[in-house]
Amino acid sequence: MKIKIFLPIAIITVIIIFTCSCSKETAQKIEIFKNIAENASDETFMNREDIESKLKNFNITMTVTENGNVTKWTEIKTENGFYLNNNDSTIIYSDFKSKKYYVLNEKEKTGIAMLLSSEEISPFAILGAGGITPYLYFFEAFRFLGAKKSGTETILGRSTIVYTYNLNDINLKMWIDKEYGICVKYETKEKDKVSKMEILNAKFGNASIDNLVDLSKYQIQEININQ
Repeated sequence: MKIKIFLPIAIITVIIIFTCSCSKETAQKIEIFKNIAENASDETFMNREDIESKLKNFNITMTVTENGNVTKWTEIKTENGFYLNNNDSTIIYSDFKSKKYYVLNEKEKTGIAMLLSSEEISPFAILGAGGITPYLYFFEAFRFLGAKKSGTETILGRSTIVYTYNLNDINLKMWIDKEYGICVKYETKEKDKVSKMEILNAKFGNASIDNLVDLSKYQIQEININQ
């Protein structure tokens, strides 16, 4: 008799556990779809074109950490040129007046000057370097994956809106600047992998590249890539 009694109870227990598990997954998916719908009309998330129209002049320094490896980026963009520094080792620079884009090795004091006749050619695309751009727009994918608005915080004196995303083994938190719509910080964990980005300094407006680079200190080879 005990076997007859305990067997149905065991079966019912398995059914309850399975049902609860399915209900939890369903609820999670429903919440994600709800967040996606809300994010589609959320004014916090600006179109990239609108953000770029605002970011005409800036000076931003950030660190990016991938599994313990830290990379420091400094990028300055102005109406007269740009400056990109990667770990104080590689510099990409142009003052626009000379129509030249310099790629400099800071340690060896060598470099190349690319003679670009067309303003449509991007030195970043040529070199396979995106600078800080991928990190500023880090939120784009998670916006449509259902990131959830989770409050507000002040980062570097700037007002930000916090979003979180949790699914399976992925746990993400990101901070979006209210005024410019860029990601100023994020932290993500996926199993044993940890990555994060944090802007250390940010200046919008009145940035300058004047006197940043003394080209006379470098041995520079000029090349023409417009062929």
